[in-house]
Amino acid sequence: MSLQPGDGYTFKASSSGFSLDIQQPWTPPSDDGIAFGIALPKFPDPPQPPEPPVLPALLTPAYVNKPQQFQCNVLAMPVGGTPTPVVQVAMGSVTYTHSLMPYIKTGAFTDHRQAYINFVAVKSSTVTPAPLADALSPWMLGGGGYALTGTGRWFVTLSKWDAGNGAFDGGLLDQNLPWVSFVKDGSAEFNALFVDAGPSLYQNTTNVQKMEGYEEVVAEGETLLDWGHCHTTYFNPRFFGHHVRVLAIIDSVAATPSTVAVNVVRDGSSSVGNSIQQIVFAGDYKSGGATFTHAGATTTTTFNPSTQSAYDLQECLNTIPALDGNVFVQQVSAGVYQVEYTNILRNSSVAALTANSSLTSFTTWYKVSQMHVGSQDIVIPCELNATFLMNKADVTEAEDPYYINEATTPDAWGNVVNNEDALAANALGFIPAWATPVINGTVPRAFTTNVLNYAEEGGCTDEPDTSMHPFKVIHVSTVGANSTYRIVSGTVNNVTPGNIASTITVSTSTYEVWVKAPFASGLFPNPTGFEWNLGTPLPADTDTEGYIRIATVNGATVTQYVTGSLWADRIKLGSATATYYYARV
Repeated sequence: MSLQPGDGYTFKASSSGFSLDIQQPWTPPSDDGIAFGIALPKFPDPPQPPEPPVLPALLTPAYVNKPQQFQCNVLAMPVGGTPTPVVQVAMGSVTYTHSLMPYIKTGAFTDHRQAYINFVAVKSSTVTPAPLADALSPWMLGGGGYALTGTGRWFVTLSKWDAGNGAFDGGLLDQNLPWVSFVKDGSAEFNALFVDAGPSLYQNTTNVQKMEGYEEVVAEGETLLDWGHCHTTYFNPRFFGHHVRVLAIIDSVAATPSTVAVNVVRDGSSSVGNSIQQIVFAGDYKSGGATFTHAGATTTTTFNPSTQSAYDLQECLNTIPALDGNVFVQQVSAGVYQVEYTNILRNSSVAALTANSSLTSFTTWYKVSQMHVGSQDIVIPCELNATFLMNKADVTEAEDPYYINEATTPDAWGNVVNNEDALAANALGFIPAWATPVINGTVPRAFTTNVLNYAEEGGCTDEPDTSMHPFKVIHVSTVGANSTYRIVSGTVNNVTPGNIASTITVSTSTYEVWVKAPFASGLFPNPTGFEWNLGTPLPADTDTEGYIRIATVNGATVTQYVTGSLWADRIKLGSATATYYYARV
């Protein structure tokens, strides 16, 4: 038996069944559903899930990225109710060196500190702060900025002077802190800051002969101490240290006109997916907005690219009935929005929107040329610059070159070579108040005056004197009704009283001066409580304390009894009070 359902195909019977011989290509049945003479029902294709649209990569919005320290940026925001371009400055920290110029009495040293700067010091006539209230913003002024007046070039500067400690009392420099400021090219502020930065040079003069007239104690209200056996004058500054660094240059430029355009990213079809268009706002926007037209219908609301979001643009397009519920809008980057046509417009070609602009632009914009970002270092070199010796007899405190320099008229320190530069910087008068621009001036740790301390707290040290001896009582001063005394260092059994370096002040009268030598734990004298003192009368000896009269004083009159260090013995017999014996060493 043989069957032939199509060209070139033959079925043959055999004892083992049927076989199919393929003699030539078979032409399949036509699309009429007929196969082997049987009509089959035609079913529609099952619905396919919508293809996910192939979207351009979305960029991370610029405002999400945290700026680097002291980075500058330009944006538009209302200033006094009027849209204005402003310069943003990111907050940052500054590590800086600090010296005690011009009060230099302890030699060259380096003192490192750190300041956290969250405001720019500005002049009201050239820069207007425009604050916001975002406490978490990394930008100064709570995310706001600084509006510049006019056109030209500004420098965002970081400055520091070593010229404080009262030399410029009441001004900027006595704060001894770095500051960030806007200065316009060629302005008074520019001329005050952009001067020869120097290094800090010091001139030290040492007189070979002793200089008379120095106070041996610090009077009330004084801050300077005499030191160095009254031979060495204070270090004198020859140059006020200064450093200025340009963080950024801000140039005014002609603003780019504001425009809005629609670009077709993809024309939709069943093979490529949904239609995608981009709405692009460009230029330096000031005010106004845009409407959009589709198939002869125009949006009934206006989209403002400055204050509204991608969702607002989507709602704007939904005011066209044919688009209502059929568009999905995302923001790709600043000023760029992506419109995808969905639902009943899915996989179909959609004519490009027409943009109708009422945008206006600024006439002036600002270009940022960033010079430095990140944590900053302000280092002002400090050099001793040698020591100059003089051999001049009878020099007094009033003739000390330091004091002559300090008292220069009409301006203190007027002999310092860049004194006029420092005066100009001190008179800048930046606002707001200086306490505001720089805070946390001791971050990350508190600093004290840790310097090379060649000075003794008590003032000028006595020269070797043949009249001086251990336990000599010295009248220091009588001020009003009070007298002050000190005692030369001495020992009892080779132990020095614990308060030997102290001065004692009492109301002027007659007093006994003694040394108390305690006995405890087999030690004599026991260091605990071993001290000199004065009063009246001389205390009586006990089993645990022996007293020896050193001198009697009354005002400037001192009657001395002990004239050297002592050796002492303590003897106790039975229940009798211990007896103390002293001999001069």
